[in-house]
This record gives sequence, structure tokens and C-alpha cells, in this order.
Amino acid sequence: MNKTIKNNIFRVSIFLFLIIGCCPEPIEYTFNPYQKTTTQKYILERVDFFMETSASMKGYINTQTAGNYPLKEVIPFLLADLNKMYPDSIQLYTVTNKPHQYTRGIQQFENQLGRGTILGGRSSKLQNVFSQVIDVVSENSVSILVSDCIPDLGSDDTKANSSKITTKIYKHLIKKEDLGVAVFQYLSDFNGTYYYDRLNTGSRNQRNRPYYDSILKNRPFYMWVFGNQQAVKELVSKDIFDNYQQSHFYNIPMKDIAYELLDTPKKGKVSINSENNLLRIKEVSEKRPVQFTIGINLHHQSKGIRNQFTNSNNYTIAPDFLKETTSIAIIDKDTLHKKGISKSAVDIQKFTHFLQPTFHNLDYNKEKISITLYNETPIWIQQANLTDDLDIAADSLEHKTFGFNAITKAFDRSFKGKNDTLAHFTFTKKHQ
Repeated sequence: MNKTIKNNIFRVSIFLFLIIGCCPEPIEYTFNPYQKTTTQKYILERVDFFMETSASMKGYINTQTAGNYPLKEVIPFLLADLNKMYPDSIQLYTVTNKPHQYTRGIQQFENQLGRGTILGGRSSKLQNVFSQVIDVVSENSVSILVSDCIPDLGSDDTKANSSKITTKIYKHLIKKEDLGVAVFQYLSDFNGTYYYDRLNTGSRNQRNRPYYDSILKNRPFYMWVFGNQQAVKELVSKDIFDNYQQSHFYNIPMKDIAYELLDTPKKGKVSINSENNLLRIKEVSEKRPVQFTIGINLHHQSKGIRNQFTNSNNYTIAPDFLKETTSIAIIDKDTLHKKGISKSAVDIQKFTHFLQPTFHNLDYNKEKISITLYNETPIWIQQANLTDDLDIAADSLEHKTFGFNAITKAFDRSFKGKNDTLAHFTFTKKHQ
């Protein structure tokens, strides 16, 4: 063998030695899946439906002008669905400062609602309304409240003393340890009575009221559901609350959503044994990222929960250094199939959505990787709050409610740290 060949063999050997020596050994992680167990259905014995009837509420039902007035449809459909699921269990109430039972039946309630004659009462002190609606919740009942959620302290300046509203609602919330809450925001045209000033005094003449004879656009009203955690969870999962703009849930456990590690699809130098829940990463770098897939079953979950899962911004990954080098995508089964994955490659009957992390870096010394989905207070709740709504342009009122955070702060404080985790995906390093 001549000297040139020997030198070439020596160089190749050194090169292979350096490559092998520089690359870490493949690393294996054990994935912790979750298989949902069958749970017994929650049986409701009573549904208490409260319609807040302050003067402003009539503006959401305009019988003289065509437009977007969903309240006239949302409530009849909801009552029909509730009556079908829980026959003879619906109790109707109108409420301004305290509830009054409506005894003339659902049909007459809907007729009066459609004409607006059931509305148009005095101003409501919402701290009293919320407190009373919360208090009547029992182990086997739910309370539903419809309101525009504009607070009013009567003779007190509401803007200056909004903490009175927050603290009173909070005191009633903390009495109900297992209380679960859902809130849905709807948008509507509005052509009705707007209060005159912050103390709600003066100008009985409607023509002198702000926004008189104007149709305000995208004015929010809200539907709240209170009850035992499981009762509220089961009720909202039926998606009978429809056509809303936004939603949020407080203190409702959602950790029982099933998920599994899948063999495919995947990218990069990674192998997966889904039967044994093993993820084996052979190499990962910026040039050779690794991607794998977790199947998630969101069947029978509400639209609000599905929206939480499909927002990649809701996920947090640990250890912290991975936040800068890991991307997370959440796709549905139709999108997965469009990417060229055959329907036979995944169990389309079992999973509705697919979580796909992509690693561009990895610390092989870390014992655990976790991806967590938190039930954070959504941005829309912050954006809905308006610090003042008098003497401003009509379009500045769109999507916003004066003093909304005087109500929501009570819920944030009461339920902080309770059932905040919707899902937790963990990978633990496997040692030989």
C-alpha cells in the first residue's frame, strides 16, 4: 500500500473518530400518556335561569330596527336545549336587585323577551345580583345569569368605589369551595337607554342621554354559568352555548383529556416506540431539528377548551432554555392529512388534534422535559374592561364594558391557582 493511500486512510479514520467522539449518545425519554377513564354522568336536578332586567338591557332587543340582536335568539335556543336535557327542571327569574321568580312559563317568558316588555327595570347593583345568584347554587343545580355586566353603585361613584363590587362578590365566591364558573361574551347592536352620569342622576329626558337614538355596534353582553365543577363542565361540553365571541372557565378540572405519543408523523433523527411510550433522539441541532407528534382527544370538549388547546401561546415548556429553541404547533386531523399523512397512519376516530413540538437544541443532562398548557386568564377579559365610558366616541365602546374588571377581579382572586392546568405532557430521561 503506497504512502498516499495510507495517509488518506489515516485522515478518514481521524475524521470518523472525531465525528463519533463529538456526537453524544442517543438519549431515550419515557413519555407519560393519559387514558381517560369513564366517569359517571352528573345529574342536574335544577337549572335556575336569571335574566338581569336593568333599563340598559332593553337596548339589546330592538323590535323596531333590523340588525344584530342575538339575545332574541340565543336565549330561546338555550332554554329549548336545557328543557330537552332537563325537562321540568328550569326555574326562571328576573333580577334587578334581587331575583323574582317568573311563573308564567318558558313560552310566555320568550314572548315577553322578544317584545322587550320583560326588560326595562331600574339600575342593577351587580354586586348584589352576582352574590344572590351564586348563593342559590346547590350540589345538584346550576345558575345561569344573563347581564350586560355594567356595574352601578347607585349614589356612590362607581368608578371611584369599584372595589366594593369586587370584595362583595369575592366574599360569596369563597363560600363555595367546589364552585365552577364559565363566562361567555356575546356581541350585539345596542339601541337603548344609557345612564346619564357616573352617579346615574339627572336627565329623565331620554333625548339628553348619551348616544340617544344611536345604534351602538359590538356592545358586549355576558352569560355566566355557576355550579358544581363537574356539573358546569358537563353542561358547557354539550356546546349549547353557541354563537358567542369569547369564553373563559374558572376552577373547572380539565386534566382528564386523553393523549398519547404517536409513531408518526415525525422529522429528524428520532425514533418512537409508541407501544412502550419511548422517544429516542439520536441527534438534534439547529440544522437537524427533531419533531414528533402527540395525539390529543378533544371529543366532547367545549369549543372554548378546544380554542385553549389550539393556541400555541398558551403552552409553556421546561427547562427554561428550551423556550428559545423549541416551537410548538397544534393542528387538527384535516390539516394533518393535507400534509400527506394518510388517514390510516393515525387513528382519526381517536384523536381530534395533534401537538407537534420541534426541538432545535437539547441538553442531554436534563432529566425531564415538560410541556404544560395553563388555563390563563385570556387577553379578551383584560381588553373588555373600560375604565370610563362617558363622553367618548361611540366606536370606542365596541367590545368593551365599563368596570368589567370590578367583577372579574373577584373571580381571578378567588380561583387563583385552582385547576389552572389543562394538560401536562412529560418526558423523563431513561437510564440504561
